[in-house]
Order: sequence, then C-alpha cells, then structure tokens
Amino acid sequence: MTTFFAFLFNIAFGIVRNLVAGWCLACYWSWFIVTAFNAPQLDYLHAVGVTMTVGFAAMAAGIATKADTTEARSVNEAFAKAIGSHLGHIIIFPIVTGIAYVWHLFIG
Repeated sequence: MTTFFAFLFNIAFGIVRNLVAGWCLACYWSWFIVTAFNAPQLDYLHAVGVTMTVGFAAMAAGIATKADTTEARSVNEAFAKAIGSHLGHIIIFPIVTGIAYVWHLFIG
C-alpha cells in the first residue's frame, strides 16, 4: 500500500512540476524567442505540453543510461528522493524565471 501512495504522490508532484515548468517556458518563449526570431506566441497550455513531451524524452533517455547503475533502495528512500527532486524543481523554476525576467528587462 505504501508503494501505491508513493506512486500517487509522485504523479501529483509531477503534474505540479509540469504546470510550473510550462508557465516558465511560456514566459521564456515570449521574452526571448518571439522577440528575437519573430516566432508565433506559445500559449500556456501548449508550453505545458512541450514540457511534458521533453520531460518524457529525457526520462526515457535517463532510463536507458541508468539501467546498469540502478541501486537497490527501499520504497521510503526512493519516495523521499522523488519528492525532493520534484520540490527542488518547483522551487528553482520560478527563481530562474525571475532571473530571466531581469535579463529580459536588461536586454530589451
């Protein structure tokens, strides 16, 4: 049962992470890509989709490269690592977006 709850929490944090990352990508796109290359706007929902697609590809590549070095861990350790990773992304993405916004103001 603990494994199932760990799975649900991992999915929930993954969804929140993708929503935050999609917002960041939409901001970056409008600040840098649209202005530099006169590209069309990328709305929030499409940015979330792009984030999920790229994340899936990166995850698949990561699984292929880490298949040999997988270490046995308890469910609690794996759960703690996954939640820590998700929370780190949820916190760092807006901070980096704030820095990118300052850069956008500086160059633009």
